[in-house]
This record gives sequence, C-alpha cells and structure tokens, in this order.
Amino acid sequence: MSRAVGIDLGAEALRGVCIENLKGRLQLISAGTLPLGELGNLEDSDDKRLAIGEKLKDLVRGANLKAPLRRMAVSGKYTELRYMMVPPVPPWRLEMLVKYEIDERSTDKTAKTFDYRILDLPEVGGQYTVLVGAAQEATANWLLDIGKQSRLGEVELDLEPVALFNAYYHGHGFDPDKTVLIVDVGAEEVTALVVRNGSLYYARTFLGGGRRFSQAMADDLKVDALEADEIKKREGEIAFDLMPQPGQSRIQRTGRTLMLGASAKRITAGPGELPNLKGETAANGSPSAPPQPEPIADAPAAPTGALKNDLEISPSGEPQAAAPAAPDALRPGETAAERRKRQISAALVREAASLCAALENAVANCRQQTKLRELKIDKVYITGAGARVKGLGEFVSRRLRAPVEPLDIFRNIGMDRLPAEAAAALRKEQDLLAVSTGMALAGLCKGAFSFLLWPAQLKEKKEYWARGAYLYYAAAVLLGALLFFWLTPKHNVDVLKANKDRADTAISGAKVQNNELDGLKDKYEELYERMQQIEKNANSGNFFLGLLEELKDTHRIPPNIYLTSISTNLPSFIRSEFEEQPGDQPKGPAVKEPGAKPVAKTPGGGKAVDAPDTFQAQARVYLRGFARSGQKEDMLLLIKSVTDTAATKPGFADLLVPNPDSPDAPENLFKDIRPIWTDGKDHQQGPYYLKEFVLEAFVEGTREKKEGGAPKPPAPKPPAEGQFKTEALPAEKSDAPPAAKSGAAPEAKSNAAPPPVADPKPKEAAKL
Repeated sequence: MSRAVGIDLGAEALRGVCIENLKGRLQLISAGTLPLGELGNLEDSDDKRLAIGEKLKDLVRGANLKAPLRRMAVSGKYTELRYMMVPPVPPWRLEMLVKYEIDERSTDKTAKTFDYRILDLPEVGGQYTVLVGAAQEATANWLLDIGKQSRLGEVELDLEPVALFNAYYHGHGFDPDKTVLIVDVGAEEVTALVVRNGSLYYARTFLGGGRRFSQAMADDLKVDALEADEIKKREGEIAFDLMPQPGQSRIQRTGRTLMLGASAKRITAGPGELPNLKGETAANGSPSAPPQPEPIADAPAAPTGALKNDLEISPSGEPQAAAPAAPDALRPGETAAERRKRQISAALVREAASLCAALENAVANCRQQTKLRELKIDKVYITGAGARVKGLGEFVSRRLRAPVEPLDIFRNIGMDRLPAEAAAALRKEQDLLAVSTGMALAGLCKGAFSFLLWPAQLKEKKEYWARGAYLYYAAAVLLGALLFFWLTPKHNVDVLKANKDRADTAISGAKVQNNELDGLKDKYEELYERMQQIEKNANSGNFFLGLLEELKDTHRIPPNIYLTSISTNLPSFIRSEFEEQPGDQPKGPAVKEPGAKPVAKTPGGGKAVDAPDTFQAQARVYLRGFARSGQKEDMLLLIKSVTDTAATKPGFADLLVPNPDSPDAPENLFKDIRPIWTDGKDHQQGPYYLKEFVLEAFVEGTREKKEGGAPKPPAPKPPAEGQFKTEALPAEKSDAPPAAKSGAAPEAKSNAAPPPVADPKPKEAAKL
C-alpha cells in the first residue's frame, strides 16, 4: 500500500488531493481547495511566500493531506518545455547534451534545474525526440520552502503539463487508437497536450485563460476586473443565436496581412505567429517557446471598441468583418438585457477565438515536429476553472471540428472511503483538481511519466546519500554483528540456565502426574474387575433360575431322560480324563483327591496354573443324568444329537440346542452342547435299560471358540468294569425325586430314581 499527495499552487486557489494505491486499486482519501483572494494578484516576494505557506498549512491540516510522498506542481513564466532531436547515444552522453541545451543555448542565463524524458514518438530521420522540462532554481527553492513551512516536508517538483497528462492517462484513461487534444484553461495559463494512443506527442503552455475572459468583459462593460469576474461566473455565456451569420462582410486577405472591415485595421503576423483578435500578436511562435502576447509595434493603438466595430465572429469560429456600429448602442428591436447579453457574448467570443487559434497553432507545431502531416484531432477534452464559461466547449468544437468533452479525472479512481455527499461534491469540482490529481498519480502509478525538478545541490545530496548509504548500512550491520557476538554468549548462558530450570521443574511435575495417573489406572482396573464380577454373579443367578424353569418343559426334556445334577464343574470321576497330560502321566484316568481344584496343563509341558472353575469364568455347565429305554440300542440315541448319530429323531441334545448352526437363535437354550461322557455299560432294571451320561453346555460362545484352536483333550474312555458308581442311582424306588439340598451353590443335584416298571410314563415332576 502506498499513498501520495498532489499540490497545485494556482493563481487563484490552492488545491490538494491525497490518493492511495492499494494493490493496484486507486482510492481518493481526501481533497481540499482554499482560495487565495487578493494574495494571488501580488508579485512574488518573501512576504507572499510566507503568506502562501500559511495558507497551504491550513489546507494540509483541514483536508488531512498527509502521505509519505508529496509532489507539487511548478508553473508560470519561470518554467519551460523544450524538444530536442538526438541520435541514439548512451545515457551519459544524452545527459550532457541536455545540460548543454539548457546552460549554453538558453537566452536566460539564470541557474536552472531540469529533467528530461524520451518521448514515445516515431523516429524522425533516425533520431529520437526528447522532452526537456526546466525551471529556475530560485523558483524551485521558493516552492521547497513553502512545502517545509506548510509542514509537508520535502516535496518533489514537477511541471503542470506532465501532471495533466498523468491525470488523463491514469485517472481518466487513455483513448486507444485515437488522437486527442487535452486543454486545461487555468486562470492565467492554458496547457495543451496532444496525445495519440496513450503516448504524449506534444505539450505546450501559453498565456491566456479565465482572467483574459474577465478582462475582455471588463473592457466592454466598463467595470473593474473583480466585478467582471463575478459577471462571468453568473451571466457569462457564448450566445450563438446573437452571432452574425456568414457573408455579412468581406475580409480582405493580402499575403499575411488581414484587412478587417471598412476601417482597414492592419494586423500583421510573422512566420509561425498567430493573430490576436484584440490587436495583439502571439510572438516567438517557434516550437521551443510558447507564444507570448506583446503589443503591436507597427500600428497605433486603436481606441477601445474600434476593432470590435470592424470584426465579428461567425458561428464556426472564423473572424469576419461587420458593419461599423457603436457597441453600446441598442440595435433595432433589441432590449437592454439583450444588449448586455450580446456584449458579454461578444467579449467571450473574441477570447474563445484567440484560444482556439492558439490551440490550432499547437496542433500545427505538433504536426511539424513529429512529421505527421495527416495528424488529425479525434476528440478534445477540456478542463480547468476557465473552461466553465458556458458555451466555450461548443465553440471549441465548432472551431476545431472535433467533439469536446469534459475531462473525467476520477473515472479510474474510487471514492468508496468518502461520504456520499463529499464524493458528489468532488465530482462536480473535478475540473479544478486535474493538476493536483495528476501530481499524486505520477508518484503512485508504476512507470508514470514525470519530471523531478530539484535544484542541483539537492540532487547531488540525494545521490550522495543514495550511493554512500550502503557504506553506512554496512558499517551499522558490522557494528550490530559485533555487539551481537559479544553479548550473545552471556545472554545465552542465562537463557539456557533458565530454560534448564523450567525443563527440570516440568519433568518433575510430569513424573508426579504420571505416577498419580498409574495409581488411578490400577485402581480403575481393580474396580472395573470387581464390577464385572458383581455383574456376572448377579447374572449367573438369573441364568440358573431360567435354566431350571426351561428344564421343566416337556419340549426341552423327553420322558425317558432324567437329570441328576447341573454343575459348573466337571464331575470328579471323569475330571482326571481331561487333566491327563500325554507323556507326563501313564495311560489311564488319574484319580484326584475330592475337593481338589483342576490343574490346567500347558500344551508344551510348561508350568501348571490353577484354572478358574467359576461359572463366570467358564460360562458353561455340565448336565448329568441317565436315559431309560426298553431297547438297549436306543438309549444312546436318546442322549446324543442327530448330527452325532445316524438317528432321525432328535435326541436330548437336539431339544436343548435345536439350531446348532445359529448359536444366537432364540430357540436355543445354550449356544452349543456336546456329550462328553456316557456309561460304558447298560444297566438293566426290570424291563428297562439305564445309561448314565454327562453333557457339556456352553452359555457363551461355542466349543470351537472355547477351545481357540488348542488341541482337544482326549475323549474320555468308558469306565472299566466296576468304575460305574451305582450310588448315583439310588436302589430304592420313589415316585418323586427328593428335594434338592439347600446350600448346593455350585451344583444342583437330583437323585430321583427311575419310576416303577409298571408306570412307563412317570410324572413330569419326577424328572428333575
């Protein structure tokens, strides 16, 4: 982001703008105008400089014109623009040629400051066109002092024509493939630019402007200049309906001499000069100097209004003779108001025609200098306080035969940061801010066309500091490095020690917190295990109650099956079969002491550990009972499932787990079930045969999940003769099983004897 302030020290007012360039987008920050009043009419002096400095300070403070870059316009008779045709030369030689042109070939030998730019013009005879801008050093110092007095600081100085070009190019936007004439009508000077396709072809400043219009009206209306200026602002208008039609009189042309009307007033014009319609001639019409008005030497001064009686201007802007008439006399059928309007319009027409003649001269000089004989103006942009005369734009359009439009300098500049009322007021006053806006844009826009008219001493000082600054910067960097390497070790020791203390404190605190966290973790795990155990104990009671309820149902237990016990532990008489370790013990079932806990053997013969025998840990139960049948061959079929035998009818295992392929099916009483032991002998009791069995039922998971891929224990061998314990089947007969003993927490036993032979279908209550 960059910001610049542009200042225009005009003849009648001080104007300034502040513009900001934010990532290529131009924004108007503030602007202000302060009239000078009578101060503008005083001659240059120290007192005037001090007074203007105080005025500018008020403007800067009131409009908040503050920015890192400040640029001020230079204008007036102490400035000049020159054109040089030079062949291709190195930069240093080009600077020598420009310096020689300013110092040696100038008629004014006062000290000057200058700058130059190569114009983007077609080559003429293999040479380039160089535009040189110059100003007297006294004027430059005078403006620099004003800038310091107004608290702007050191300002950059540039010429008004260059500022006007930047206002058109960057503010308004250039017209591609068109040749335009830009006219700034100020109070005392007129600046004309010829721009083609965005390239500056020609620039010229000459005397004329708003005060000339006011003075012409003062002469015709017999009033002073201040009153004439007020009349111009209030009633000034070029009335085309009051202008005489062509053909009313004859203009005699003889060479370069114009014979106007019957009075034969003679106005001469030398080569390159333009006639002035008030009896003045624009002298010094060479391309290197602007036209300067001076009195006619070869003709006596005519009385006021003499020339006006002989000359009228046609609607096309061409001068023509008119019949002699008193200017103040009323014409037939004319009122006093119409006469006053005619007088005002006639005065304005004369100055407008003089202005157009000077503009035509500037265009002709541009054609001659650029060698573009067919150069034609496509459009005219007009701006400035003097351009506010009503009808002036139409008059210039008729005379130059080109459309005339006001210069819109704020077209490419945003006003979003200003209040709506202030933005609207500035757009109405933009014709007064063209020079100040161009000054600010020249400092903001990359590659802008600009001059730097600083005095030679100030330039040398800036160049010296620009070249020598690197040495001072290098010395400062070296000194800073030495101080850094000298002070860094001690500083680093203190910092490292402080960092170590903080790290030790943090580590100690982290260890304490880690120990506390470990303790909380252990406590949490212990409490969690307790909770799980309590939950399992509670659920196990519910399970056994539900199991006993289900086993009373005839759909679960057939009539020929009798259960004697439900236990979470493997019966002791067959437990040794599963605890046998091949290779460690001799073959045959091992007999353990009653009440001893089973010992789990590792497959590799490792250290034996006590296996948990609770229902919560094993999640399985053992069903012990016997089957009764009239056919000895059918007893085994009553016990095993269809999948384990060739039977077609479901056995006891099928009734408990009717859907073995889906362990979680709701009709399954257990997840999985398998017979793990049956009596080797068939005991006969009357006409019935008995066979005892033990089933392993899984409450959670299946046998595959429980075994986990470990080697299955060897199948239990049928007990040898005499190993079947008949005490499990009581000898006495009873119609109902005895009540279950109280306190049999891990094992619920039923010692019910088989029913009598005469009753083949015992009661359901006697089964369990």
